[in-house]
Amino acid sequence: MNVKKLAYVCIASGALALNAAPSQATLIVTLSDGATTKTVVDNGTGDIDFFFAGSVTTGYLVTGGTIGLWDFNLVGAVSNSPGVLGDIATVDLNTQTHYNGTETGTLTVTLFDSGWTTPVGALAATTGVGGTVASGGSASFTSYFDGSTVANLGPFSGAFSGSGSSEVNAGTGYSLREVAVITQTGKGTSSYDMTTTVPEPATLGLLGLGLLGLFGFSRRRSVANI
Repeated sequence: MNVKKLAYVCIASGALALNAAPSQATLIVTLSDGATTKTVVDNGTGDIDFFFAGSVTTGYLVTGGTIGLWDFNLVGAVSNSPGVLGDIATVDLNTQTHYNGTETGTLTVTLFDSGWTTPVGALAATTGVGGTVASGGSASFTSYFDGSTVANLGPFSGAFSGSGSSEVNAGTGYSLREVAVITQTGKGTSSYDMTTTVPEPATLGLLGLGLLGLFGFSRRRSVANI
């Protein structure tokens, strides 16, 4: 399945999870292989979701492309500020990437979302992640509430999952950030889904915003230029 079809699925899945609720924050995704950095802003250049939704889809960001030796089958991000999940701040980052190198390469993917006005107070923030790393590779994940670390997860290899949480003091205008670092020692495909939520949900079943199964739709190299 190509990135255009994946984008359509991502938008549809996100709409089901969030009931198309608009985000009050600014969603930004940055991708870097250490030599080249690409930045995509929600509804800006490189965000291809609106071509398939038929309208501006604030809070949903879908992109693909190539950076160095890394091909992106999909990079998808979703933000709830808040939607049908209620008074909850949630961001979700999905990435499926194929590395074409024969030597070690590292990819860093960052989601940044700022301007949250609810919820506020003394709360627990939780991050959950799951996915698969190509043979010989590893993946590490860190989440932040403003400048404070919520969770450090990994390094993982093979099929993995993990979660962590921290207490935070949420005032108005705070930010959420997720950072994924994938290292591969040779050709192969890695994917993951990472979600950070404030406050901590009653069950981790709330994490993922309907996007956890998205990567099952594509295992082939099929990319579009950012």
